[in-house]
Amino acid sequence: MVRHADSQELLAASIARAVHLDLALPGRATDIAHAVEAALLHESRASEYTLAIGRSLVLAAYLLVTMIAWVRPEALALPAMPLLNVAAAATWLLLAVTLLLLLRRGFYHRHLRRVVPAVDATAVLVLTLLLQRSLAPFGGAPVGAVWVAVSACALIAFSGSLRLSRTSVRFTTAVATGAALVIGVAAGLRVLEVAFLALAVLLTGLLSGRLTRIIRRVITNEIARVQLARLYDDAREAAAAREEVLKIVSHDLRNPLNTIGMAAEMILEQQDDATRERGVGVIRRASERMNRMVQDLLDVAKLETGRLAIEVEDVSVGSLFDEAVEMLAPLATERKLALGSALAPDLPRVCVDRGRILQVLSNLIGNAIKFTPPGGSIMLQAQRDVGAVRIAVIDTGPGIPADQMQRIFGRFWQARPSDRRGLGLGLTIAKSIVEAHGGRIGAESRPGEGTEFWFIIPAAERPQSDQS
Repeated sequence: MVRHADSQELLAASIARAVHLDLALPGRATDIAHAVEAALLHESRASEYTLAIGRSLVLAAYLLVTMIAWVRPEALALPAMPLLNVAAAATWLLLAVTLLLLLRRGFYHRHLRRVVPAVDATAVLVLTLLLQRSLAPFGGAPVGAVWVAVSACALIAFSGSLRLSRTSVRFTTAVATGAALVIGVAAGLRVLEVAFLALAVLLTGLLSGRLTRIIRRVITNEIARVQLARLYDDAREAAAAREEVLKIVSHDLRNPLNTIGMAAEMILEQQDDATRERGVGVIRRASERMNRMVQDLLDVAKLETGRLAIEVEDVSVGSLFDEAVEMLAPLATERKLALGSALAPDLPRVCVDRGRILQVLSNLIGNAIKFTPPGGSIMLQAQRDVGAVRIAVIDTGPGIPADQMQRIFGRFWQARPSDRRGLGLGLTIAKSIVEAHGGRIGAESRPGEGTEFWFIIPAAERPQSDQS
């Protein structure tokens, strides 16, 4: 059981750690204790600002009274006040207004929880002693003024609850009670009267401490409820994503496995070399497809955990295009597609991870080959950009509907849900690789005319024509 009020943060932190471990979501903001403390600090600053407004208004009124009592005491039927009383009231008001302006500009520090009540209690005590001294020839300060001063001490003690800190409440109660005791003794009150006044201030402070515990518990519980509700939603989304991954992977890996099984049976049953060679080719292609799927899943896992290694080097865009075209030309020819490239003149070299950028080009060109009908064309283009190079893969395929453009870089996105020619991770991986290079990627599509996928990567210093 958690018995201590401030241990609510510890309870919230333990809940956060347990949920964090159960969900296995690295890097998520599940530190409920930190959120609670931040909320308490924010509310404490807001309360301090409200107190500063009230303090400034009360002190302005008190300064006005002391000034009138100094200039024309007969107007208030009061004895004449010395200038020292006016100066003390003006000094306290100046400090109060300064604090108000600082708080209004967003300034706040934890030490204010003790400094402000200490200054308030000291100021009430000093002003009361000055009043007692200035009115000594007339029998000292009136009883009403003493009660007002003690009431101010009680308000100071109660103000500790608004600072939402148990240590602040204790300190505020202590200084306010001490100030009330000194005021009572200085006013010449009897022992029982002094004890009664001090006890009243002390009880006010104790009640404010109880109020602080209630407020902290309410804030802690509310933040914990909101945070845990968010974590529950994240858990549901993660579970749904895992189900989707298992469904897609099990479906897509089962197909090549079945293909391998049938090809193996064909090899065992047939005796001629041509049939066996064809079966071996089927097995090889199926295994390559399975390997690509597994590699895509591994790449996504590395990208999400920030473990994808990027080793940049100075590379010419022309060599990247040549290698990409050479690698995918047989597939394009098989689909009866024209695959070409075009480079702008004086194109700068780029600082990239050669293998990873070739992976991006392979994914983009592969998608274009997959969806461009026979007789179409795919063009690689490269143009100079500000301190970078803009590379585009343009096809003459059917295009992408406008309502899907916002989701094309999401995981497991497929242009057609029934299309199972891949896991739908190619664009996700391409986007992550480009962003890991400090670049950006996008797409433009004209339904019925074609699609252009483009990405921008940083350029090297000299144009590639100088370094080819």
